[in-house]
Amino acid sequence: MNVKFAAQIFSSSVSVGVAVHCQHNSLPPEAMATAELCSQMNNLFGAINSSHLKSPNQLQQAISEGSGYLEFLQSNTEWLLTLRIFYTVRIKLVTNDIKCVYGC
Repeated sequence: MNVKFAAQIFSSSVSVGVAVHCQHNSLPPEAMATAELCSQMNNLFGAINSSHLKSPNQLQQAISEGSGYLEFLQSNTEWLLTLRIFYTVRIKLVTNDIKCVYGC
């Protein structure tokens, strides 16, 4: 997947859209997990793609001591390791079958 398209899919606007549809019962409540995934990935992309020396958003500033990057990246690393990927046709856990999940 192209990073540009991934950044568009895993965006805060998609996250909010999915959450609103869940609240109005046009999506099942389980779709909130997708909204949370989009939000977390949006924050991760934003932090890694930061290009400003100074910014009101602390995670869009240059990496420095006290910028919060280390704590943010540590918590996101832990969160990423908790993700599980299912093949929905057979409802089979396939996390370990996908090589890019744990590195190539």
